[in-house]
Amino acid sequence: MRKFNIFIVFFALVLFVSAVLPPRAAALADPAVLASSALLVEVTSDKVLYDKNKDAAVDPGGAVKMMTVLLAVEAIENGQAALTDAILAGEAAFDPSGRSGAVPKIVSGEMLTLEDLLYDAYLAGDTNAAGIIATCLAGSPAAYVERMNKQAAALGCKNTHFTNVFGTADATQTTSAWDQYLIFKEALRHPLFLKIAETTAYQMQATNKSKPRALINGNLMLQYSSPYYEKNSVAGCAASSDAGEKSMTAYSKNDNLTLIAVTFGASDIPASDGAIVDQRFTETKRLLDWGFAGFAWKELTEQNTAVASEKIDLAEGTDVVNLLPSDTIKAVVRSDLTDVDIKKDIVYYGASGGRALVAPVRSGELLGQMTITVDGENCGTVSLVAASDVRLDKGKFVQKRLQDTLHNIWFQLGAAIFVILLGGYIYLIIRDRKARRGEEELRVKKEKKMKPEKIDRKENNEKKKLAAFLKKKD
Repeated sequence: MRKFNIFIVFFALVLFVSAVLPPRAAALADPAVLASSALLVEVTSDKVLYDKNKDAAVDPGGAVKMMTVLLAVEAIENGQAALTDAILAGEAAFDPSGRSGAVPKIVSGEMLTLEDLLYDAYLAGDTNAAGIIATCLAGSPAAYVERMNKQAAALGCKNTHFTNVFGTADATQTTSAWDQYLIFKEALRHPLFLKIAETTAYQMQATNKSKPRALINGNLMLQYSSPYYEKNSVAGCAASSDAGEKSMTAYSKNDNLTLIAVTFGASDIPASDGAIVDQRFTETKRLLDWGFAGFAWKELTEQNTAVASEKIDLAEGTDVVNLLPSDTIKAVVRSDLTDVDIKKDIVYYGASGGRALVAPVRSGELLGQMTITVDGENCGTVSLVAASDVRLDKGKFVQKRLQDTLHNIWFQLGAAIFVILLGGYIYLIIRDRKARRGEEELRVKKEKKMKPEKIDRKENNEKKKLAAFLKKKD
């Protein structure tokens, strides 16, 4: 019976502690992406939502076409080239490996427009088209590679080094998931690049050597009929390397988030029906779905909602002033975030140095600042202002000034000196009166000792003087 009672007490204690203690911040389940390196970033905020070896060096393979096309787009925007430019294909510009990725291949002596070459290089992964673009704009693929490396460095890519525009395997040609994100994010800023990257199908013009060519975007996440279709996907870059390593860079957005996902090293696997599953698409799609479901933009402060109150002295009708955020802090946070998970660090300017805030205060007056932290991440700092006017209580003000005056050391010192001087003055007056009284008493004693005849003579003299005065008056 005693053991049963102990169990009941223990169980009740557990329930009590669970109710009193604040809930711990939840953590999203790891998507466990099947790729050697992977990255998911919310583009607007640059917030990394998922990272798996994002800085690991990898072979870019065909992903080099992103930088190839980006530089060409910038040249067009700067007026150095035009989409309608006619370009003569020469063998010197062709991929020396012999694989171009396009069917039918561009042949020597063919005249093509720069626009068709850009779509061919990007959608079909035509390495010959990439070489022709590089030769046209820089004189040679090697010179173009120098521009590619310069641009990569300018974008902050620390693990990227290009040696060719074809994506040919080279031990010194490397990139990383993070660097691919930086390159693709920059590329999407250019409308022409985005237009090319989001195109699902394109038809090249007929040339002097070929009939019109139909190009299909290798990014199957854009193809509605594909099992890899992703409804929020806008653009992307599907690529592979000479070693068979596949990569995917996807740009996707919904009403709340704008995401870029990057995966490298997601291998093909056989399906139960004998088909091959291309995991660069499935894993990238799964990563995007995880991001859309698990995160959202959220307002962490509201301008019209008080977040704190500060004690205020000498105020009329109140002893506190409510504080409002001067601006709204928005951040990408977990979708399941609760107010308990939002940490608010508040600094009160009026309380600095141990001083108290004193009325009057005007509505909108700057009184402090608040820093918002979620899951250990600083989401921003906002100023705090008074929510309303706070008037001065004149009675309290006078009382306070009197108290302050009485407690002022200089006032106390002056008062002490005054009291001492006043005491000395009173002492001198009392001493003087005592001295005069003593002199008067001494004079009286002397007169009493005078002889009677002298007193009578004195009285007679006074009487005579009085009689003479009266006679003169008559």
